[in-house]
Amino acid sequence: EKVPYFCLPGSVAEKAIAKSCFSCFDYTNGLADVVVGYMGAPLENDGVMTDQLNMITVRNGRGADILSTSLTSGALELSEIPSNQKAQLGVSGAMEQSNDDRNKNGVGTGGGPSRATLVTTTTEADSLVVRLTGGDVREKGMPRWLGEVFATIIGNTAPKGLEFARYSIDYHYLRNWLYVLSDESARGGERTVPSYAKAVMAKYDVAFRDGLYEKLRAAEGKPEVSTPLRNYIAQAKERQRA
Repeated sequence: EKVPYFCLPGSVAEKAIAKSCFSCFDYTNGLADVVVGYMGAPLENDGVMTDQLNMITVRNGRGADILSTSLTSGALELSEIPSNQKAQLGVSGAMEQSNDDRNKNGVGTGGGPSRATLVTTTTEADSLVVRLTGGDVREKGMPRWLGEVFATIIGNTAPKGLEFARYSIDYHYLRNWLYVLSDESARGGERTVPSYAKAVMAKYDVAFRDGLYEKLRAAEGKPEVSTPLRNYIAQAKERQRA
């Protein structure tokens, strides 16, 4: 049975995900020769994940050899993306737009919310981020009928294909960055965040940290908010004023 995510307990993701995953910034498997995953691939509504197509990314000659051998042996089969799905998947360039334009306009290609708006909204609503910034996580999910309505609306308006992959990477980098900063037992803190992840996060710097700063001010004195996170956001706010 498929249940809308919004109907599940608020803390379900935090309980189901290993802490090590919250410290990961390699969502693209950057050192792999070839990567296979569902991001950017078409998804049939009535299908199950094990029957769906996957997107293949070949990064170098070794990856090309692996792909060629897999095709020759019959272990792998390539499919063409239907022309009517190319724009939806972002492979035709129809959904390409710089993040600067998306931040400035607030509206993404196709009239839906911009990537910047979706990323910051999702991150601030994430149960882990809510807890880290002193908020109360709502344990009870939406009623089933309301969750179905939300799922339908989001399914029709949210980014798809490669644009969804870009959104997902940005969102997880921001969330995991906050987790690393908040973990008082972690050594190195921000120094453990790779430069490429910081480059992504810099696009959301001012507005995102402003929102976090206000949340942290409202949570003044709550033990859930770690000192490193509070200090970092406050220092960023001071640098912004300067």
